[in-house]
Amino acid sequence: MEKNKRTVEIKVVLDKEYNADLTSDLKIDKNTINEELIKQPSNVAWYAVLYALAVEKRDNKKLEMDVIYSTLYKAIKDSPSTYEITTTSEASLANTIYNQDTYVNAKKDLISADRDVNILHGAMKSWDHRKDLLVTICANLRQEWGSNMSFKERSGGQ
Repeated sequence: MEKNKRTVEIKVVLDKEYNADLTSDLKIDKNTINEELIKQPSNVAWYAVLYALAVEKRDNKKLEMDVIYSTLYKAIKDSPSTYEITTTSEASLANTIYNQDTYVNAKKDLISADRDVNILHGAMKSWDHRKDLLVTICANLRQEWGSNMSFKERSGGQ
């Protein structure tokens, strides 16, 4: 997911692939501050969707691991010699399950999905910081432009 040290590309895949470039999306151009303010809510909404999809993917991976564990547990308990174990104690069954390729691969997928959730959780925090920064930039620009600045021209002595 990391393109280089400064760019983080996020890819969430469920039944469809979704991509986002966090570094580029978080960048603020104070010369186009009005556009930045207008884009903020839709960008936050997009990342909230990506976060929800990543959580769903991770939760599905957890469920998949539970199913793999139960299936292997039953298979090993029913036929321990197939798995080259002599005892079916809980510890022996668990150790055998943890060493099966299907379980190891599912665990790797879960770790990857969990990483995606953590990245997107951090991204959501970054959007909050960006919002605060936009407010600060706007306040600073108002001070630079002077206290007479208003969004509407007043007419008729109002």
